[in-house]
Amino acid sequence: MSVDNEELLNQSMVSLTLLVAEDICMSENFHGSCPDRSVIVIQSASFGRMKLGRCIEVDVGYMGCENDVLFLADRWCSGHRKCTIIVPNEDLQVANTECNIRGLSPYLELNYECVIGKKLHLCLHHLSYTSYYIQRLISEDANFLTCKLW
Repeated sequence: MSVDNEELLNQSMVSLTLLVAEDICMSENFHGSCPDRSVIVIQSASFGRMKLGRCIEVDVGYMGCENDVLFLADRWCSGHRKCTIIVPNEDLQVANTECNIRGLSPYLELNYECVIGKKLHLCLHHLSYTSYYIQRLISEDANFLTCKLW
């Protein structure tokens, strides 16, 4: 990387470096990791029987059911350079309200990005949704700017 490009990268608030999509079958572990100076930001996470593929090879019914588990995956992984999710785990099983069919195995579908950049200074009341990762950045940042309504 040339000096000009590196300077530009250092000045930007957030630069995306890598997008990863994974299916994690039952009895497997998800091992997410990002390069140095970047962290995982979960974009989407579903637990269920979404489609045929590596984890579900034969359609015996109940295809297309899924549970949005972004709130769990975000809490476990976003903001970390590396993370591991064991499938299944108790939190995923509790969240599995749509596809809890005895004898049929759900799987975890994750999409995440590796993000490199500087800490964000945000006014919390301007956000309609604040991910766990952003909340952690704000709480760890001693220089967080308090926003006032005028």
